[in-house]
Amino acid sequence: MYYIIGAALIFVVGYIIYKAFNKSKEDENVLYVSQGDGVGFVKKSYSTTDLGTSLLSAVKEGDTDAVLTSLDNGADINAVYYDEGTALFYAAMYGKTDVARILLSREADVNAKVSLGAKGCMTALMYAADKGHSEIVKLFLDSGADVNVENDVDIFGFVGRTALKYAVYGNHTDVVRILIERGADVNAKGRTGSTELMMAVAKGNADIVDILLKNGAV
Repeated sequence: MYYIIGAALIFVVGYIIYKAFNKSKEDENVLYVSQGDGVGFVKKSYSTTDLGTSLLSAVKEGDTDAVLTSLDNGADINAVYYDEGTALFYAAMYGKTDVARILLSREADVNAKVSLGAKGCMTALMYAADKGHSEIVKLFLDSGADVNVENDVDIFGFVGRTALKYAVYGNHTDVVRILIERGADVNAKGRTGSTELMMAVAKGNADIVDILLKNGAV
């Protein structure tokens, strides 16, 4: 009973924090975006243009020829569409490795941190780790993705999650292993004080607990 009440309170508090964080930006019709050269605000790119729609459809379907055509015709590769981020976020979401490779070759920003509604501000690497797409995780890391960057507040009030925390929470063992091999901090506490090991134990994933312990988690 107390657990349910506690969980409900966490949800409510997280939602209030999330709404307060985004209110001023919504009023100004801007979308929060943090990129490698700092934090800024950009106009919403909730595109309804043929170019934007065709690019996202092509990414979702994994149609590399159509992706190239959309980009050649002027589709903005780093525009933020709807509440699902950039075209690179779409590739991460749907596990389209070949498409992600094309987007990166056309200078898609692999470290852009985009506000994704209830999910808070994430990078494409976090998104791929959350979905368990190991090949895309490797590709992003090879392309310079920051393995230890933290998210900003989400609807549940969780802040300071890294790609590794998303992978642990999702029980994606292969992704956990890859991230650790590429330098992920197994003892990062973020701003909540929760470590990856605590999360793995709570999730009951013995394989991930074993991997973390073997790599110095405490």
